[in-house]
Amino acid sequence: MKLQFSYLASIFTLATSTTLPEAKNPSPATSRGSSSTVDISNNIIYRFGGETCDSPKGGTTSSSSSATSDKYNPVSGYYDASSHNMPEPLNSHGSAIVDSNLYILGGVNNEGVTQNFIYQYEPTRNAQFSLYPETLNTPSYGISASVSSVNFLDQFQREVTRDGIVFTAVDSNVISAIDVIGKAKPIELLSVEDSILCSTSNLSELNKLYLYSGCQNLYELDTITLELTLVSKIPNTNIREEVTCASTSDGRFYIIGGVTGDGIESHAITYYDKEGESWGELSQFDERLSGFSGAVVVQDNLIIASCGITQVIEMV
Repeated sequence: MKLQFSYLASIFTLATSTTLPEAKNPSPATSRGSSSTVDISNNIIYRFGGETCDSPKGGTTSSSSSATSDKYNPVSGYYDASSHNMPEPLNSHGSAIVDSNLYILGGVNNEGVTQNFIYQYEPTRNAQFSLYPETLNTPSYGISASVSSVNFLDQFQREVTRDGIVFTAVDSNVISAIDVIGKAKPIELLSVEDSILCSTSNLSELNKLYLYSGCQNLYELDTITLELTLVSKIPNTNIREEVTCASTSDGRFYIIGGVTGDGIESHAITYYDKEGESWGELSQFDERLSGFSGAVVVQDNLIIASCGITQVIEMV
C-alpha cells in the first residue's frame, strides 16, 4: 500500500483516496537537518527539529532551526504535535528509540555551534526532555543513529549483550555505541579507513549495520562480532555529503539525495540489492534533497520530508 501526506496541507490521505483525520496542528515547515526515528511495533514516526527552508545550507552555519517535536502514524492517520519541545533548537542531530525511550544526539544549534549533549524523552510518561547523564565523546553533527545489540561492559566490568544506540557522524570514520539502558558513556566500536557519510540498520539481518563512506564504499558491520565487510563499490554516483540512508526488510540499502562533489543537490534515490548483488535507482524524489533530512521506513514505504512537504515512496 502506498501512502502519501503533506504537512503543509495538514490533510493525510491514502492512495485509495480514503480520507484520514485532519491534523490539528501541522508540523512546522522544517526539512534539512530534521531527525526522525520509528517505533516499529506501533508504526509511529517521531520527528525532531530541523532547519527552515530559507536557512543557509551547511551543517555548521548559523540557521533558523526548530526545537519542536511531533509524531505521526501513516497507517492510521494519527497525528500529534507534541507540547514538549527539545531544550534547544537543533539541526543535523541523530535520534533513536530504545526500550520506549527516545534519545537525541548532538547536532548544531542556531548559533552554528556543534553540540555533544544527549537528551532523553519518555513519550509514554508525557514527560519533559532531560539531559542524559553522559555526553558524546566529541561534539558531532550529521549523526546517523540505529538500534542494535552490542557487547557492552556493565558497572562491574562484566560483558553484557543488549540493545544500544550505534551511531556515526559526518567528518568521522568512527563507529560508536551507547549503552543507554546502563546509562553508560559512549564507546568506540571500531573505525574504518575513510569517513562515513551515513549508516542504517540492515533490517533483513539481526545486528547488521550498513555504512556508506566518502569513497563511495558500502560496508556492512556485525555489531556483535565487530566484523566489517566491504559489500560493494557504489557505481555512478558522486554524492559526497549531506546524504541520508535507509533500508527495507528485504535487505535493500538506499542512498537518498545528498550533495555531489560539484556542490549540486541530488534528488536521486539509489539502492543496492544485496540478494541480487546489483545497483538500481527508484523514481526520483520530487525535490532536490540534502541536509541530513529525516527519512524513515514504515511497512517498506520510504517517508521523506522536504521543505514542509512529506513524500512517501513505495520501495519496490
